Amino acid sequence: MLSVHVDGRAANRGLFDADAFGRMRGEVVFINTSRGCVVDDAACARFMRDHPGACALLDVHEPEPFDEGHPLLGLPNAHLSPHIASATERAKDNMGWVVRDLWAVREGNEPRFAAV
Repeated sequence: MLSVHVDGRAANRGLFDADAFGRMRGEVVFINTSRGCVVDDAACARFMRDHPGACALLDVHEPEPFDEGHPLLGLPNAHLSPHIASATERAKDNMGWVVRDLWAVREGNEPRFAAV
């Protein structure tokens, strides 16, 4: 299993290209929940077609949302989800402070958390 956890900085764009996929085992479970730009989707699709024992699980895409021309669509060993990693109830509750602070500022009040 290879689970990707990198940011979207320029140096990471295309990090998983044809060369990187070429070094993976044919039965790899490739998981990307970090940033869509780090994966070359065409290279990933070629690898998945050539290695039916491999699996790609992708929750992030570039662009988002992807369209019907996405190279991984329709591949039985590629599973694409619509960027739902932060869709848990706890994550939504934790993100709610942003909305509350924006509302406070809009109403002329001080936010609970200072902008940095």
